[in-house]
Amino acid sequence: MDIQYSYLGYSLIFLLVWAILFVLRPDLRRRMLIFSLIIAPLGPLSEIWFLKDYWRRATITGYLISIEDVMFSFAIGGITYSIYKVFFNMSAVESEDQPSRPWLIIAFAVLAMAPLLILTDLLHVNSIFSSTISFLIISVLIWVLRPDLFKPSIISGFLVLVLFFLVYKFIQVIFPSAIEYW
Repeated sequence: MDIQYSYLGYSLIFLLVWAILFVLRPDLRRRMLIFSLIIAPLGPLSEIWFLKDYWRRATITGYLISIEDVMFSFAIGGITYSIYKVFFNMSAVESEDQPSRPWLIIAFAVLAMAPLLILTDLLHVNSIFSSTISFLIISVLIWVLRPDLFKPSIISGFLVLVLFFLVYKFIQVIFPSAIEYW
């Protein structure tokens, strides 16, 4: 198959998994959709850094930023929100005892961007390492503020890792040279 469609195929596989989780759990649909919509623009935004030094993928349009970026980030946002709840038959519970923390939106934005700006743009550290540092810092902040989310987040991370592994293996069957090309 043409390598130009490999990233589209990759993104469609994640959208299929998203759709399966969406169908399986009607009680999670609203939040899953909201989370997906919030995360969707971050895919194209992250390409500003990842395309510099981390990866090169073919898009159906041939442009650096493409619809596949939105499709993938939309899907992965909803998957990460719901995968633990689906596998362990958990429900989304509104927590009345947790204080409102609107400052977290700004804190998360700063913690996500600062490592990329400082480490990748200024110090030329590979963007995959600086984004990993960013995600770890955000995770620690979440665990400090909500220790009850430690176990679910670790298990969710593991489940998403397994999903990525399976999708990569499947892509290697359909597009044998895609991963190497990317």
